[in-house]
Amino acid sequence: MSSAILSIRDLSVALPAGGDRQHAVQGISLVIEAGKTLCVVGESGSGKSVMATTVMGLLDKALRPDAGEVLLKGESLLQASALRLRQLRGQTMGMVFQEPMTALNPVMSCGDQVDELLATHTDWPAAQRRAEILRVFERVKLPEPERMLRSFPHQLSGGQRQRIVIAMAVILKPALLICDEPTTALDVTTQKEILRLIAELQREQGSAVLFITHDMGVVAEIADEVLVMHQGRAVESGARDDVLRRPREAYTRQLLGAVPGMTPPAARPEPTGPALLSGQGVGKTYIARDWLGRARPTQALRDAALAVRAGETLGIVGESGSGKSTFARCLIRLIDPTKGQIHWGADEVATLPEGRLRPLRDRVQVVFQDPNRSHNPRRTVGQSM
Repeated sequence: MSSAILSIRDLSVALPAGGDRQHAVQGISLVIEAGKTLCVVGESGSGKSVMATTVMGLLDKALRPDAGEVLLKGESLLQASALRLRQLRGQTMGMVFQEPMTALNPVMSCGDQVDELLATHTDWPAAQRRAEILRVFERVKLPEPERMLRSFPHQLSGGQRQRIVIAMAVILKPALLICDEPTTALDVTTQKEILRLIAELQREQGSAVLFITHDMGVVAEIADEVLVMHQGRAVESGARDDVLRRPREAYTRQLLGAVPGMTPPAARPEPTGPALLSGQGVGKTYIARDWLGRARPTQALRDAALAVRAGETLGIVGESGSGKSTFARCLIRLIDPTKGQIHWGADEVATLPEGRLRPLRDRVQVVFQDPNRSHNPRRTVGQSM
């Protein structure tokens, strides 16, 4: 009897007319056995996520599979009804998405979201569901599981939100776990913890893992098999060490050659002149109040300082929750600092009201981490520009 959990045979998914090519995915085949991890790598637009959403039955309505088959433990997913796919999702296959803020419901507590999954797929009473949620929250190493149960997604760090998504994906011990670049938005320390957690859960549950990534370091750490995709087609596949150490195809060698090294470039001349952006003694304290109205301060940033001159690049590094984004948001006045001085050129802007700040905003622009949350979904790209 075959131990294959997921089998894809000659899968093709057509793009709507007017696309840059006819198929998002064309002629893809793969097999993942229980307890094994297959990493799918390739640049943006190679069809990795389309393949994953096809397996989950979450494919965009504009796309349609027009050839091949997808079998989950021998059952055809392309022929399955919408009801059957809902039954399989969560119970037999789970997915960890790239951006937890778009995967989680912002108006439901994290506990309620996991409870909704259990209430849909089990007949457990509320007390048993709550106990299982707390157990899994503790298993995915979330601090203070009781507090996490009550918290909303925006109240958690990026790493904590991703652990919530992982908890939802594994709580029913699915046979197949699909991970769509789940560590891309995380710092390296949290990334390593998440990868270790997924590997531990896989060993405990014997799941097959389809892991989508563009990070060759992740591939080297967790993969058993590797599939390289380009423009919707499979370029190369094989055992991890064969693909990484003895690549046959030029495109695979190109991907491996693009992995950033740790050797710094040659030193550039020291920048001179006044700082275009600077902050001194910048701090940010959030105040929450309990039901009695008592203040509970949280110091998110304390005594931070920097100065950036023309032609200079300054990197801010640190783990999730270290205050990097808080500092950046204070510097560009997306949030108000509690104390400190901020200068855009010669202008002190830390305490300027928005009316006087608006004419100066073209001096400082920002590229956000997640484009899905940066764009207005009701406007075209042209209208936004």
